[in-house]
Amino acid sequence: MDDVELKIGDQLAPVLLKAIEESRISIVVFSENYAASSWCLDELVCIKSKCEHVWPIFYKVDPSYVRYQKGSYGEAMTKHESRFGKDCDKVHKWRSALTDIANLKGEHLQSEQGKDESKFIDDLVDKIFIKVSPKDLSSNEHIVGRKYRVEELKSLLDLESRNVTCLLGIHGVGGIGKTTLAKALYDSIYKHFESSSFLSNVRETSKQKGFKHMQERLLSEILEVKKIKLKSIEEGTRAIKIRLGLKRVLIVLDDVDNVEQLKKLAKERDWFGIGSRIVITTRDKHLLDFGGVEKRYEVKVLNEQESLELICQIAFKKSYPESNYEDLSYRAMRCCKGLPLALKVLGSHMIGKDLGGWKDALDRYEKNPHEDVQKVLRISYDSLPFNEKNIFLDIACFFKGKRLEYVKEVLDACDFCSGDGITTLVNKSLLTIDYQCQCLEMHDLLQDMGREIVREEAWNEVGERSRLWHHEDVLQVLADNNGSRQIQGIMLDPPKREEINCINTVFEKMKNLRILIVHNTSFSQEPRFLPNNLRLLDWKCYPSQSFPLSFYPRKIVTINLRGCPLLVLEKPFQRFEHLTSMDFSNCHMITKFPDVSGTMNLRELRLDKCKNLVSIHESVGHLANLVFLSASQCTQLQTIEELPKSIKKLIGLNYLDMTYCMRLQHLPSSLFMLPNFVTLHIGRCHQLRESFRMSKGNHSTCPKLETLHFEDANLLEEDIHMIIYNFPNLKDLNLSWNNFVSLPTCIEEYTKLTCLDVSYCKMLREIPELPSSVEKVDATLCNSLASETSNMLWSQVRKETRRLEVMMPKRKIPEWFDYVSKGSFLIFKARGKFPAIALAFVFGEMDAKAKKTLPIEWRAIGMNLFIEGERRQCHAFAMGENHVFLCNLQVLLSLEVWDVGNDWKTIEVHCETELSLCSWGVYVYKHETNMEDIQFMSHDPNSSLVRSLHEISEEEQIRNFELDETYRVLAMMIKHLDKLWYVIDESPELLETKQFLVEFLGKVFRRYLMNSREGKNTLGLNIEDDEEMDVNLVMLVVITVIVSSVEGFLQEDSSFEDDVNAYDLNHNTICSACLELLSISIKLFFPVLFLHLFIE
Repeated sequence: MDDVELKIGDQLAPVLLKAIEESRISIVVFSENYAASSWCLDELVCIKSKCEHVWPIFYKVDPSYVRYQKGSYGEAMTKHESRFGKDCDKVHKWRSALTDIANLKGEHLQSEQGKDESKFIDDLVDKIFIKVSPKDLSSNEHIVGRKYRVEELKSLLDLESRNVTCLLGIHGVGGIGKTTLAKALYDSIYKHFESSSFLSNVRETSKQKGFKHMQERLLSEILEVKKIKLKSIEEGTRAIKIRLGLKRVLIVLDDVDNVEQLKKLAKERDWFGIGSRIVITTRDKHLLDFGGVEKRYEVKVLNEQESLELICQIAFKKSYPESNYEDLSYRAMRCCKGLPLALKVLGSHMIGKDLGGWKDALDRYEKNPHEDVQKVLRISYDSLPFNEKNIFLDIACFFKGKRLEYVKEVLDACDFCSGDGITTLVNKSLLTIDYQCQCLEMHDLLQDMGREIVREEAWNEVGERSRLWHHEDVLQVLADNNGSRQIQGIMLDPPKREEINCINTVFEKMKNLRILIVHNTSFSQEPRFLPNNLRLLDWKCYPSQSFPLSFYPRKIVTINLRGCPLLVLEKPFQRFEHLTSMDFSNCHMITKFPDVSGTMNLRELRLDKCKNLVSIHESVGHLANLVFLSASQCTQLQTIEELPKSIKKLIGLNYLDMTYCMRLQHLPSSLFMLPNFVTLHIGRCHQLRESFRMSKGNHSTCPKLETLHFEDANLLEEDIHMIIYNFPNLKDLNLSWNNFVSLPTCIEEYTKLTCLDVSYCKMLREIPELPSSVEKVDATLCNSLASETSNMLWSQVRKETRRLEVMMPKRKIPEWFDYVSKGSFLIFKARGKFPAIALAFVFGEMDAKAKKTLPIEWRAIGMNLFIEGERRQCHAFAMGENHVFLCNLQVLLSLEVWDVGNDWKTIEVHCETELSLCSWGVYVYKHETNMEDIQFMSHDPNSSLVRSLHEISEEEQIRNFELDETYRVLAMMIKHLDKLWYVIDESPELLETKQFLVEFLGKVFRRYLMNSREGKNTLGLNIEDDEEMDVNLVMLVVITVIVSSVEGFLQEDSSFEDDVNAYDLNHNTICSACLELLSISIKLFFPVLFLHLFIE
């Protein structure tokens, strides 16, 4: 009861204030005499300011009386003004609270109209129950790693913009966590809207209960009415547009798989009030095109750290593994490939199991992925048309990770519509495209599902399945000769080289075979029959000197016979009219490349490293569709002194590589007039410089050439001038290993140049002002460069308009850099947007031991970026002694869109190398970075973040090391290794030494692999075999990281080439070995031998 005698200034009881503040909803009953109570009015002010949801009830009083303080409310407020004063602040707050809350939607009960009060109360309870029912959807969900993803989604929704309606699509493969992420997003933002609804499982619910039920549910939740009954779907559509058109709502439509679902629930954005947000989750990205869903978010797999945390939370109820379960937890995590659904299923299965139980479960899981996961993933596959199902199965069995264009050509030749089919698979999240390398990617669990579907075709009869990819299955079919017409594709690629004993007509039963891929095998008999239905023949070391006489595959598009002993090629290539790609690299028996006039659709021809190839038929020059021609390192092409004049008919030619064709004397002028000619590699073609000198050309000589690699060709200044003059549109120019002293000043006018490589030009003194388009300059070991050149390159940074990467000899960083320090790593703090900064690292000399071990002039450097101790990015490059590396960190590590967050974060950049890091500097681009958001720090030698990779355990190194970055390091080093081999080849006195080295290192590497396979001194990386091994790569790995104990390696007597064939090594295998070898100390080398090897 209110007491009118309460003294002025008396406050509401604290317990009452606390109750109001903690209430989820406040019901205010405005009665006839409500305004007469000062306590009621004080409560009302508190409710207005503290309570999120307020529900007014006007009990036998006109709402306008409350809103405008008329009638009994006006009289009561007049009395309060007389008591407290007309200008009293308290009275003003009372009037404001009455007006504001009376303007809210509420209930009006007038007994004189005959309304039943008990019915009114029952209805009110139902409405309040709907209003206060818990809406948090993800409170019990494991949402590891989702916090920052939710923030990314909120950023896309742009919640601050209340005058626009936004539609957001969240797409990704089944089990990737779309629903979990959508729930977490919903929980974090629904309170910002008038009403909200999360319609879960739209796909299944609409099938089982229909669209009308979904509409009723949506309206009920948004209008906060317990039950809504619709007569038809059309009525529901009208009701949504009319009833929700003025409300600012949040709606989540989860798991949409059909356009009709969107049409019935959220066809147009104007169905909803301004400021509404509609979120759609789907596996089919194509659905988002309907309705103008412009903002999209693709859910990616979890990284290793997030995956481990998730599976541990489920299995152990904590974020890290139990003691003794570390290795098994990592193994389980890797099985799931970052897919949250798989992690949850497997983690749940592991709860309460002992070590033995974990091992048994993982053994079973690795053989047959959990059926619960497969059931979820298969939903998308089952909805595919026949064409798309076949494309999906072909990719799952044979083409994962392969080039998009290559796969499309094969599929189109198989009469599948690859363009539309691949687009459909991408839209349904069954396939992704890596646009950077133009390759097809598929989640491992989706690949497992596809292969399981093929197994189900014939569980017990392997020869009756449509596709065979497991080497044991293929070997069984070949040995038993039980193939059938059902087999459409075979891939035989065993982990170790296999001797195949089968009859020479083993393929005769496989009349419908479209795809044949054979690697790492040795057949006892040459095939007497190959199916004419073949579209792809990829047989490394094909065991015959000719094709079967009956072999006439009219629709074949790709022939890849690397390393085969083929001699007779003439007849077949005059009748393969659909053939688009041929690869005869490393075919040492071929001496003449035949007439290919019958393959007018040929687009790609590779003849690299055919060491006995003497001539190429002139018909190659008439292939109008040829795009790619590579004949590098064909050292016996002695009769070819110039390209045939017919080359002018190669109107489609885009890429030509004649590297190390040292007898090539002339390039016909017609070559440079080809309309699509973009890339030319002619390194070490010493005599070609005369061809450029004789050219008087003009700026239309080669209007489209963008990439020219003309390294190690004894080029002088006049040659460079003619090159630049004749090729005005060059973007990538490699002039390394040449003898010119300066570059022409006119280079500044060539505004399309982005990359200039003049490394190892040891006589180069001057680089003039470069065009603003240049992004990278490699002047490694250009030790004659004048200081004016380096100053010019430094000045480009200061202009703040350039994003330049430079490698050059230099020992000092300019004083105008914002921060310069000494130390083994760079460290600073930042917040907000990742700062736009230029970094400079000055590297000194390597220690004497390292130099003696490997006496070359450069070393590989690995740059790692850490944020709060977590490695986020890495970059690899090669650098000489006493050199500086200048780069823009954002560009180098692709950080343009990174946001560090509002809190200060510690950022470190570490360089792992045998070179000493003398100093480093930072220059901040002030027009892009707020200087208040970056702080430079002194080094703390005791910081746990300062650990070198050498101080981290081997197992941790392997888990954290980026395999692709290792490959990049090796690829960069191989560039220089080619130089070494050709120096040796031209020095007869060194050839015997080279052969000894090759054989010895082959034994070293072979023994190491043998130990690895037996579990000795290995960390057990599991890398796929799908690339051709490069001898140079093996050589480089072993040269760089010779193992510590080699005494036993000399016991085997076998050549290096035998070892290569025995293991069918590939790039990824080498990278794996490199990672493991790096952990072993370098104790034994051959100082005298290397002194000879590195003489020029």
